[in-house]
Amino acid sequence: MLLPNLPRTFGLLPISTFVALLTAIAPAFAQGNAAPAASGSPAPPVSSSESPAITAPPPTEAAPAPPPVQTAPSTATVAPYGAWDGRAYGPPPTNALGAPPPPELEPPAYSRRAVELLPELMLGFPECHDGSFSNPRCDDLGGGLGLGVGGLWRVSPYFAFGGTLDALAFRFRPPAQAALSNTRAAGFFAGILGRVYFMDSGALDPYVELALGGGAIGTNAVEANSQQYQESSAGGSVRVGGGLEFFMSSRLRLGPALDLTRFSAKHVRRCDAQNQCVDLDPNLYAHGVGFFTLSCRLTILVGPKL
Repeated sequence: MLLPNLPRTFGLLPISTFVALLTAIAPAFAQGNAAPAASGSPAPPVSSSESPAITAPPPTEAAPAPPPVQTAPSTATVAPYGAWDGRAYGPPPTNALGAPPPPELEPPAYSRRAVELLPELMLGFPECHDGSFSNPRCDDLGGGLGLGVGGLWRVSPYFAFGGTLDALAFRFRPPAQAALSNTRAAGFFAGILGRVYFMDSGALDPYVELALGGGAIGTNAVEANSQQYQESSAGGSVRVGGGLEFFMSSRLRLGPALDLTRFSAKHVRRCDAQNQCVDLDPNLYAHGVGFFTLSCRLTILVGPKL
């Protein structure tokens, strides 16, 4: 061993060599003594006859590499738009909910009703057919005033049917050579009536109408023999016309109307004061065949709304 032989070799080595040797073995000796103290067990005693062996220090183990750092996935959101490149885009998309429902219509201000009552004031002008033998009953037969009444059931806003009755008093002033006095003339019409309307709401109510029934025109006068005679012509009649009425309120309408009434005079009769009558030839004696009327009609609305 190296240390026990130091006394014998001490005298043979120079002092510089001995100092260098001590300097070389001092770190190894200090490391060998520190290892047992670090492990917690006492170091064995070293005898004076032997010196501990000088051993190389154990190789140091490399520190383990740190685990790789795992980065969390990026949570940054991508913007839904980019930088404007100068190009224009179309309009925004339309609303997918669809169009809103149409607004509810307000009830009409002037409702049509199921029943109509028709009083009217008329201005009438008679029509005559001249005869080949006698015309005094139609000479100077002129216009006059009259009244009419009627009623309609309006089954829908556009159609109605019912009845009508008209009576007119005409002006009758025959010439002096006819030798007639106390003269009077009148016209009559009665029939069933149908109307077609053009509007189901609003303040105006225009219409056309057709009536079928019977009509007559009669004259009454005292002749030269002081006898009173009445001559009349009558037959089946047709009346056509139309009118335009304005709502005055929710239940009243007022407006003008034009009508033409014509009848087939198959009977021309002459009666005296004792009601003794004879039939005359329509081709020989003048007689009335109809009349034209201009009316002012008031319509009274009753019943439920249509």
